[in-house]
Amino acid sequence: MWRSELYATEVHEKLVTPNYALPVYTAPIAGEALLSWLCRLAAMTGQSPLAFARQAFGIDSVRQPEWWRRPSADQRSVLLAISGLPPEQFDDMTLERWSTARNDENDRRFSPIRMIYPKQRERAARTLFACAACLAEDETPYLRREWLIGWQAVCARHRTVLMRRCPHCRWKLSSQWLRDKEPVDLHRCKRCGGLLAGANGPPAIDGAIDLQAAMLGVKRRGSGEIPGLGIIQWETFTVIVDLVLRLVWIDAGDHARETLLAELVRDLSLAPDARFTIDWKGNYGALVLMAWMIADWPVRLRRALELLAAPRVDDLLGQVHDLSEASRMRARTRMRDVLNYQSRTMDWRLWLHGLVEGGTDFRRRARAENVWPRKDRLIALALLSEGRAIEEAAFAVRVSTNMIKRWLEVGMAYGVEAVLEKPLRICDLTPVQIDEIAAWLTATERTSGGPLKWSREHTRSEIMARFGLRITTNAAYQLLLNNKPRHKGS
Repeated sequence: MWRSELYATEVHEKLVTPNYALPVYTAPIAGEALLSWLCRLAAMTGQSPLAFARQAFGIDSVRQPEWWRRPSADQRSVLLAISGLPPEQFDDMTLERWSTARNDENDRRFSPIRMIYPKQRERAARTLFACAACLAEDETPYLRREWLIGWQAVCARHRTVLMRRCPHCRWKLSSQWLRDKEPVDLHRCKRCGGLLAGANGPPAIDGAIDLQAAMLGVKRRGSGEIPGLGIIQWETFTVIVDLVLRLVWIDAGDHARETLLAELVRDLSLAPDARFTIDWKGNYGALVLMAWMIADWPVRLRRALELLAAPRVDDLLGQVHDLSEASRMRARTRMRDVLNYQSRTMDWRLWLHGLVEGGTDFRRRARAENVWPRKDRLIALALLSEGRAIEEAAFAVRVSTNMIKRWLEVGMAYGVEAVLEKPLRICDLTPVQIDEIAAWLTATERTSGGPLKWSREHTRSEIMARFGLRITTNAAYQLLLNNKPRHKGS
């Protein structure tokens, strides 16, 4: 129907429109992704991207919604023949000439979420990251190819964090794109219809902007220079990113991770509340972490290993998924200066030894204690201070080994009394304490929320540091419910 209608138009129409095999036409914009161009064409016909691709090009996107990144030879031939686009202009809208390694273009590929949930299924919808200021400047809003790679976090033009939420309804932006069954309006939120174009987002740090630019260059060419690491292959860099994210987010204690992030914030001269305002489990948080790490490589890598009491580098590499032996060896070469690192698994023994040397007698305190939970904890600490294993102490007081490890972590962070005292429930806090905490939470911009419940543990740590109160996870959750995070930026 389309072609018969088009052929019935005036010759003048055909001359004005460089493509006469499509019912509508608009020229691609410099830097635009093929996906964006196809969505704009589909919207001009009032059709969904799925129906448009089927009828205009005979391409079904249901099973392969990401085909636009690297079209097959047949798909490319059909699109060139029907669209009339020059091959060079067409290829500039795809990632055909870009390198790829270890699924690096998956949605939020370098986000810590991928480390925490490595086996999560790919969702039908894909996260959208965009720059509101860029969209506001566009005569015709369009999506940049780089925004759609999967790990982009900042706009180099405006030096801001990319938008991930609608500025009106705060809904996380996502779309099924070429699999979508409704017309796509690229400059409006699918949920509330609000305009996505607007003012600049929160400023991005220079290190993150520079690192992202270097990453794009290395990905495009397959190898190149990453400041701090030197000339490196893209695949090797993906291994290093995975190792760093695994180091920080898997098996690391909450307090140790908090200490690392606090040190990062100080080193980068960020505001103290950046530990809240940065979404550490998002693309930007991972980019900031990597920028800090490689700025003084490998000194900061060793510092992170020691601070987090991490396993050896070879053990960490063994936990990285889908890693070939060649990739493993190249990554080891990049980390050769820290291969001699040994996990400091006995730190808690040094802590206990210091207390005993200072006059603490856990046995005597346990005999004098009448409250059984406190007595059990003192007995466990006494056994450990006498050289017993964690497993033995756990068996003696009838708790799990993880509970003993938690007591040790709390004790090393906050002292013995923090181990003995039960965390405060919400009903244990006085009205004055609740009001003070609520006022602080209300005044603090923070983005750490969502299903991973990061802000509960984060809030517990901050409340202990600021107010000297150790509260339960549930108490932190209830406090946050009454002071919901005000998401700012991506």
